[in-house]
Amino acid sequence: NKFEYAQKAIHYKAYAFILKPLNRHKLLQAVQNARTEIQEARVEQEKHQQLLTDFNNCKYFLKDYFFSTIGQDTRQVASLFHLEDTNACFQVVIVCHFDQAGTMKPLSFQIFSDILAILDQCQYCLIPFYDQDMLTFVFRWNPPSEDKNVFDFTFEAASAIKNYMKYHNDTHGFTVAIGSAADGADTLPYGHLRAKEALKYRFSLGENEIVYIDDIEPRERSIVNIDELKTQLIDNIKIGNMPMAEKVIHTIFHNMKENYTSIDLAQRMCFELFIMISIAMAQLGQNPDNLFNKSEIWTVLKNYQSLSHLKKLMI
Repeated sequence: NKFEYAQKAIHYKAYAFILKPLNRHKLLQAVQNARTEIQEARVEQEKHQQLLTDFNNCKYFLKDYFFSTIGQDTRQVASLFHLEDTNACFQVVIVCHFDQAGTMKPLSFQIFSDILAILDQCQYCLIPFYDQDMLTFVFRWNPPSEDKNVFDFTFEAASAIKNYMKYHNDTHGFTVAIGSAADGADTLPYGHLRAKEALKYRFSLGENEIVYIDDIEPRERSIVNIDELKTQLIDNIKIGNMPMAEKVIHTIFHNMKENYTSIDLAQRMCFELFIMISIAMAQLGQNPDNLFNKSEIWTVLKNYQSLSHLKKLMI
């Protein structure tokens, strides 16, 4: 049955389909075609592998491209830099070396490689960037543990960098700067900007130190129409319009993200919303304890260290 033979040939990914009586010339031609195709495929695979290797070697120098594009085309940049979860928490750490006049001194690629090796040993998820004036490390954190938040992890990494720089003979006068936490890859440019802003405080805080910008310049901003949104949320809960209430929650968190709201402020706002919702439940004759599920709500909220996770909790 020729059709049955053809099916098997397709199944085994045959290069040719030759029936008896065997034609020697056709057989040799089929073998030659298969050999050529396999060789070409191997060459293409080697080229692709070389391109990946070249890119991995070059991406250390693509900082400007990364930060200028990540906020506009998050998916494409995430693919290039292997960011599996673009909604994770990110934080930028930069390292600079200054002379006595405050001018940036060059940092060698060897120093960059040494720091990267130390961070790799700690199994941090990060994207490193090198230029002579500034070493940049973008850390990606999974949901934090109960006893540590995002900054705790970042500070540990920054401390490892500081310890290396402190005991390296040629790097006296350095600063390790930490930017604001970014709730999602698309807000990384702001986190990077905040890390650079931290450098201006190196004189007042001393050399060879870690500077965290949010300790010096809190970034909290007012949320547009927040009072109106709170009222809409409670009104929709009272009338049982849950789809609209969920839409209002999405709007509230979208505004938080647009305004780079800190996690601390977001947690306090969520706590206020929980109180308002419990009052609304009591007015409707429902038991507010059901909302809290016999848990201390503030303790629960403090365990949520990203806007995306807080939003899921609220919904």
